[in-house]
Amino acid sequence: MTRLTPQSAMMLALQAAVLALLLDRPLNLALLAGCAALYWLAGGGLRHWRLTVVVLALGTWVMVTTQAMFYGAMPRTVLITLLGPDVFPFGMPPGLYLYKEGFVHGLVQSLRFDAVLLMGAGLLTRYATDEMMSGLRGLRMPAPLAFLFALALRFVPMMAAEARAVWTAQRLRGMVFFSGSPWRWPSSLARAARALLVPLIAATVRRSDEVAASLIGRGISPQDASPPPAIGRVEMAVWAFGAVALFILFAAQILTRLYQAGVYSHAWFDWVYYLVRHFV
Repeated sequence: MTRLTPQSAMMLALQAAVLALLLDRPLNLALLAGCAALYWLAGGGLRHWRLTVVVLALGTWVMVTTQAMFYGAMPRTVLITLLGPDVFPFGMPPGLYLYKEGFVHGLVQSLRFDAVLLMGAGLLTRYATDEMMSGLRGLRMPAPLAFLFALALRFVPMMAAEARAVWTAQRLRGMVFFSGSPWRWPSSLARAARALLVPLIAATVRRSDEVAASLIGRGISPQDASPPPAIGRVEMAVWAFGAVALFILFAAQILTRLYQAGVYSHAWFDWVYYLVRHFV
């Protein structure tokens, strides 16, 4: 099976990210995230499955928790009371709660994050730095920017290795995330985060200095990148089809939002409103 050119793979990943923003139904977002997971697995993503699972779980947890805590739409059902209204002076804010509807909304939003992350991880597992750079040049990105972007992408596996080393070292030193009573969990989490982030940032800065010195010593220039591979007619047709489909979906979403807000509606677009509400 012929592999896509780097610029085609990047363009399709970008179109998938835009599609994740335009879709609303949880089933559609779950299907998109599932397709992105298959794309990641087919590219050999199991080699870094632990890091990917940790990032997905952390992003989902943050999104679900924040949406559940700050959900403002009505109606909403209090699921957990974190702080009662008597804790804050003058009753402002009126307590801190986790709302059931916020949990559901956060899960739906996390599917967008998961789909985009898995598509990006699939790209990283398939293409080397020089291929990514040539693909970016094929998308008419200036050579210095393409070089910096491709190099930054290849730093992700390096940072993952550094993070694993720091994690192992801190765990051997007795680092814990939750210690003592639940009231002390935020402080223990802050200490654990500091123990992980400080050495990780220092290692990243050191590694970036080493890479910069190596590039300067070898006289490597962004202009030395190999020319981008030619794009076939089939890939161009897929590009065009995806762009047209996204434009139509975007226009349908705009018309539906205007109708729901009472700004503009027309009987000609009733079928558009129906399709967007029930299938998108």
